[in-house]
Amino acid sequence: MQVEAVEHAVKTDQQTRRKIFEEEIDMIAHEEVKQFLLKAIDLLPEYFWYEKHIPTYYNATDKNQTIVEHTKDVVALVNELLTAYDASDILRDIVLVAAILHEGWVRGEIYSESIDPFYPLYPRRMLSKKQYNLIVPEAIWRGITDTIEGHLGEFSPNPKLNPPKGGPSYLLHLADYLCDNRIVSIN
Repeated sequence: MQVEAVEHAVKTDQQTRRKIFEEEIDMIAHEEVKQFLLKAIDLLPEYFWYEKHIPTYYNATDKNQTIVEHTKDVVALVNELLTAYDASDILRDIVLVAAILHEGWVRGEIYSESIDPFYPLYPRRMLSKKQYNLIVPEAIWRGITDTIEGHLGEFSPNPKLNPPKGGPSYLLHLADYLCDNRIVSIN
């Protein structure tokens, strides 16, 4: 998906951030999950909105996408898969939110030229600091953060983050892998 990248010199505001993910936000069924997502989007680091995506762990070919464009592709594929398998609204919300946030802190809490190998751990820490975890029930919070933490699958540099085969984190892992490797084309 083509998304107009936000210019590096211009700090993104709340309205711009939410507009970029307007379609994805509308996919969320439960209002409390939507409110959580809006706050989480507002917290994403500035570099998320303009930096190029570097698909390192999957030995993928660079598609010359921004992190935002890659994220939107992954969300679109996850949405298609969840629809095809008639997932429940709550499972859809968990996996869609995890897909939107999965690369949120890919270069660390503070920008780094390289990928932080432990970036899947940042959303739990960053969102807990602001107490955003209290917006949604504990099971939903754990579902979102566990899904993000396991999304690298067997490519994770941290064996503790390897998810079991199956489940929400594996679905996100497969969508991320397929998008990184140009195995699917997202229109």
